[in-house]
Amino acid sequence: MKKILILFGLTLFISQSNAQVLEPIQFIDGTYYHGDIAVGRKTIQNIVMVNPAAFQEVKSGRSRITWGYILSGLSGAMIGSGVGSLVFGGTEESLDPLTGILGGTAVGVGGLLLLRSGAVKFTNGVEIYNSKIGTSYYPDGVSVNFGWCNNGIGISVRF
Repeated sequence: MKKILILFGLTLFISQSNAQVLEPIQFIDGTYYHGDIAVGRKTIQNIVMVNPAAFQEVKSGRSRITWGYILSGLSGAMIGSGVGSLVFGGTEESLDPLTGILGGTAVGVGGLLLLRSGAVKFTNGVEIYNSKIGTSYYPDGVSVNFGWCNNGIGISVRF
């Protein structure tokens, strides 16, 4: 019995010594900070990985922000092409310049909507992570169970 208690105590000691002290992520003047270090979106995604709900929100927000940037760049190219055709005149085979301008505007609005919704999801993920910091070092917590097994009484530790 003494060996079991020593093994149990050693297991809890090792699990507590390997636990990270989780710090909140702060948004100050347009920059995210983890502790005193400025971090980017990819780093934040790696930080919140310990919380599955926060990780999913941050990952979805990053994806939407990326696609928003892509669509906004495409929009700029389409509008620029249309304005260039209007100013310098197009060839007879070229499309109507207003089509490029209107299409670019529509794509740009879609890109801006994706940017905004991605920023909201990203912020929600960071808030979920920050709200769960003080509850436990482990996402599921630590459980200790005593009970009967085939050999008598057993101790089960899950962390």
